[in-house]
Amino acid sequence: MRSKCWGLFDNEGADALRNYKYVGVDNSLAYKHALSPFAEYMVVNFVPIWIAPNLITLLGLTFPLVSLGIFAWHSPHFKTEPPAWTFFFNAFALFAYQTLDNMDGKQARRTNSSNALGMVFDHGCDAINAGIGAINLLVVLGIVSSGEWDAFLVLSAFASPFVPFYVATWEEYYTGALVLPIINGPAEGVLMGVFISILSGFLGSAWWIKEHKFLLALEWMPLKRPGDLVGCFSLVGVIVTCISQIVNVMVLQFKKGRSLLHPLRDLLPFVFLAIGTHVLVVTKHAFLTEAPLLTMGAVSSIFVEQVVSLMLAHMTHSPYIPYHRTLLPPFLGFVAMMSIEWLAPVKEGLDAVEGRLWGLWQGHFAIVFGYTALYLVLVVADLSRVLGVRPFTIADIGGVVGVGNGSKKRR
Repeated sequence: MRSKCWGLFDNEGADALRNYKYVGVDNSLAYKHALSPFAEYMVVNFVPIWIAPNLITLLGLTFPLVSLGIFAWHSPHFKTEPPAWTFFFNAFALFAYQTLDNMDGKQARRTNSSNALGMVFDHGCDAINAGIGAINLLVVLGIVSSGEWDAFLVLSAFASPFVPFYVATWEEYYTGALVLPIINGPAEGVLMGVFISILSGFLGSAWWIKEHKFLLALEWMPLKRPGDLVGCFSLVGVIVTCISQIVNVMVLQFKKGRSLLHPLRDLLPFVFLAIGTHVLVVTKHAFLTEAPLLTMGAVSSIFVEQVVSLMLAHMTHSPYIPYHRTLLPPFLGFVAMMSIEWLAPVKEGLDAVEGRLWGLWQGHFAIVFGYTALYLVLVVADLSRVLGVRPFTIADIGGVVGVGNGSKKRR
């Protein structure tokens, strides 16, 4: 029986957090030979020794968040294409986030301040950025401003960051190590987003969803739009990576004589979230097309809560309870109600649902967003209390060690 003592954590969990050691490696060649050395140079030459690593992490998150705000300011509800300079800024924001995300771990080792709080803070910010990045990508590829809401492109934009993120966290929970493949989202995926944003700045976001002669000339090529190529390439990478991660977990469970079904059960919360999102996208429901930021924000908030909970279960050596303290059931309930034509007819605009579900959907978003924000604050507060540290200050910078060449996540 595990006794509660630290709010979100019991005594055994608190002890595990104090003794937590990160195990993992980033096999990306781009990270090893370019991104990591550049981040190390920036830390050594431009970051004061008294700057807390979590401040660097938080600063990095502000860049994609500002980019999202700029997109929303110039194109409310994303119905029109924003100015070209906003795409260039998004490219800069992506690279800035990636660089600062690589720098925080190096600063932690430099100041000898690595701990479980830094790991959770970094992981949580990455999860938040996955949602922000998916929304920004929809704008950059011209998917939302076109008004078509192509289901394949929308789902691939969300699947690219969400699926490998959750499955990698799930794999780490069962194997105890986070191993990023030679081509992965934090390295090559972000760089591809930078490249796509720059092209949109020069050619316009509509370029990605138009058929072009150079693709039409390739009769053997079933995809005739650049956006389709991006979506297909991303999904192939996601599928290959996730199959490898699932096989790793299944092999380990088999070797240890454990149940093979139990790990698969822990994938169900994300599977249900994906199914609900799929229904919204395929039906092109008014909630999505008329208020995309609201709807995609709700999906992203639930995703953040899921991966942070799974990460904490791994770090505290606790059983992962998928449906404990989650707002997934209400979300699925709304999706079910929206699927009933007489309650919320699809493709008819907000007037068709106003007075029925629209007010409830707004309240649902407020609750989901507020709950997730409060949950993250409580996690940081309890971790700080358990570890006896402050999240944004370094209590003791004595015994400073040099910046190493390990993985960026080794906090």
